[in-house]
Amino acid sequence: MKPRTAMILIAAACFIVACGPKTIKKRPVSPEARLEAIRLMGEGDALFRENKEHLAMLKYFEATKVNPYEEVAFNKLAIAQSRLGRYYQARRSVDRAIGLNREYARAYNTSGILYLVENDLKDASKSFRKAISLKPAVPGFYVNLGFTELRRGHLEEAIMAYETAAELQPDVFEKQDSVELDLGGPVDPASYYQLGLVFAKLGKLDLTIWYLEKAISAGFDDYETLVSEPVLMRFKDEEAYQDFLKRNGVN
Repeated sequence: MKPRTAMILIAAACFIVACGPKTIKKRPVSPEARLEAIRLMGEGDALFRENKEHLAMLKYFEATKVNPYEEVAFNKLAIAQSRLGRYYQARRSVDRAIGLNREYARAYNTSGILYLVENDLKDASKSFRKAISLKPAVPGFYVNLGFTELRRGHLEEAIMAYETAAELQPDVFEKQDSVELDLGGPVDPASYYQLGLVFAKLGKLDLTIWYLEKAISAGFDDYETLVSEPVLMRFKDEEAYQDFLKRNGVN
């Protein structure tokens, strides 16, 4: 299975511990309205799985109108909006999700992804750590944190986060229901290279090769460093690794 950076491209509100989105007092909603909102969210989820993000967004939007106090609907709306590049609207949507429920871990995860899109790595890290503090058994939160710390140059923290994700779900990197994060702008080959080293430390050969290939495709050409990396030497006798070196003209 083709490895993917385990992240969902979503947008979210500014997370600041002391002065985040205003708390919103929930008002009573009829049982019929709650059930209708759940039904609409289910239809939106089905459309989203079919990559019909615009139609899914409309269903989620309708759900928020039926029940304006359902934080899950606003978070789903933010995800769909961001997949369509509507980051301003997505931020407002997830702001409301957090305002409705400050214990909603997935909304903070959503917030962290938007910070990544904005290249605000410090606040992205804070958001993912907040999500983890609220719901520490979700492997995807650690994957997102690991990716963030990697981009910050905090290799050991990235490794720790990835190791925790793998402990929670051994196949998290291969099978997590997510898509590779597209942060826009030029691709940084060094990030892919470092990610390859992270997976080498975790002993995952396929993912190591996958990200080293991506690094080379993006312009990484320091083959002297590559062949001398101690962490990669564990794979020196593996046929797949030897094929990777030959394929890229690395001696």
